Amino acid sequence: MTQIIDQEIKEHSHKVYSDTAVAAGAFIGGPLVSCFFMTQTATTLRKPEKNLGLWTATIIFSGLIVFLVAYVPAVEKIPGYVIPVTYTIAYYQLHKNWYGKDIQAHIENGGQLHGWARVILLSILGLIIYMLIIIGFLVANDPINQMSNIRTFGNVQHEIHYTNNVTDDEADDIGNALMTNGLFGNNEKSYIYTDKKNQVFLLYVVLDELSIYNPEIIQYYKELEEDVESTTDYSASILLCVESLDDVRETIE
Repeated sequence: MTQIIDQEIKEHSHKVYSDTAVAAGAFIGGPLVSCFFMTQTATTLRKPEKNLGLWTATIIFSGLIVFLVAYVPAVEKIPGYVIPVTYTIAYYQLHKNWYGKDIQAHIENGGQLHGWARVILLSILGLIIYMLIIIGFLVANDPINQMSNIRTFGNVQHEIHYTNNVTDDEADDIGNALMTNGLFGNNEKSYIYTDKKNQVFLLYVVLDELSIYNPEIIQYYKELEEDVESTTDYSASILLCVESLDDVRETIE
């Protein structure tokens, strides 16, 4: 068994990745996978001089992608295929320009290419790791997760979730105002997400797509915002969102 494993390792150490394998790795698994393929090819060809620089640039570029996805909402307007296609072409061209002739000579001298089963398997593994990193950033930066403090009101246990910028007493004042003015007065459980910036309380309300464009509902929240301010003497804004707190469709000040 040991001899078989040693033979397998030896065979893989003398194989290189084709240009199309690098492109597939980039498109399926992301820049880190294609960088791994390229540096493995370089090592096999005994031309590792560019490996450190390539890894450094790839890690920085991958971090930039994660940052854009997690922190820059405007990225959502870019068609999903644009960024992957762009870096796929870039890694394909780099691999071809840097190692194309050497790979051809390697094959002519009896060298082999890594099989597609290995390429696809490693690409999928890379994709899973990359997605877990992005999901981790998104979860860590989800505004709801930053509102870890909770106060409940009424028999239905209506909830106010609030950040550390809001004190417990301020959350109580807002909750009592909402009890008085109706939002927390019905029998259906309601949720408000609260933050405070520049002495203004931001009250986030999540609605469905249809409700957000209903004039009567908009008017209701305008009156609610005025009632909260008059009841608490706080400056407040109500932000109407769809599905998540990042998707603010209407701000009532």
